[in-house]
Amino acid sequence: MSPSGLYWRCSILPFSRIFYEGEEISIHLQCDAEIVHHTSGEDGFHYFGWDDAKEDSARDLAKKVRQRFPDLLSLCKRRNYELSGWLAYALGHAERGRLPVMYADGFVSQPDTVASTGEARLMRPPYRSLFTEGGVRFTFADPPHLGRGDDWHDAYISKIRAWRAAQIRVYPRYPASTGDIYEIGAYWEGAVYYIQEILGFTRLDAFLDALEKPDPDSERWTTFFKVWNDQGQLVYLKAFLIRKLINEGSRYRLTDVQLKKHQRWLHEFESTQGAFSDDFYNPYFGGGNPLHLGLCSGLGGGEDKLFYA
Repeated sequence: MSPSGLYWRCSILPFSRIFYEGEEISIHLQCDAEIVHHTSGEDGFHYFGWDDAKEDSARDLAKKVRQRFPDLLSLCKRRNYELSGWLAYALGHAERGRLPVMYADGFVSQPDTVASTGEARLMRPPYRSLFTEGGVRFTFADPPHLGRGDDWHDAYISKIRAWRAAQIRVYPRYPASTGDIYEIGAYWEGAVYYIQEILGFTRLDAFLDALEKPDPDSERWTTFFKVWNDQGQLVYLKAFLIRKLINEGSRYRLTDVQLKKHQRWLHEFESTQGAFSDDFYNPYFGGGNPLHLGLCSGLGGGEDKLFYA
């Protein structure tokens, strides 16, 4: 809304460039973003400077946006159920004269809502929250994370490489709620790859020892816990790896003390977590279809090669 309240301004941006930092909306453009603006104070009904859109309905105008801003639209193609649901909700209010207002002079920010051109406040759009920790800026993306044609064994390799090179990292949220064995299997395969290729471990015993006292100043460790333990889910992978370590005790030359230590931990884990074994797929219990991790570990492949140099 303009300061006078008589005009409005609109920018169309990819969802991936808009965030919440606290309660404020934050826009982070990159060089690949096509910037689209309109202001009613200068252009009136000549939307985006067009001479043939004055009499267009909202749907007609949307068609022109799709046709005339291909670079912008190319950045917007993905499944986003939350935003689709919010759009349906916002359109329902818009038809009653309550258009969402994201910015206006004198508006007081309120948690989880935005103003409108009516009296009602509306639920705010489901933009992702942006965080900064240790100099790293990051956000989380809700599942699904796999694209059409992705091989679940190695789908996370490109994701991990991409976020490590990005100005704003997009971490995947744990997809257990999807109930999709491929989503969940890919997520844990990503952890196996990260442990070996980013953290640099080639032995199960070395990783499990380090997991008890990780370097608190290590960005790589911090990222690992952000992605694979934001809900305490890393315990399933730990149990999976300990079971494998016990089964291969002769290979790793475990002492009796080490073996009993791992057995005690696993027994306690099973006694507290076993009741939930069939609720969803995970590395240890696996639900009705156990996951087979390590098939694309980057160290020669094969589950029998997992973490062993």
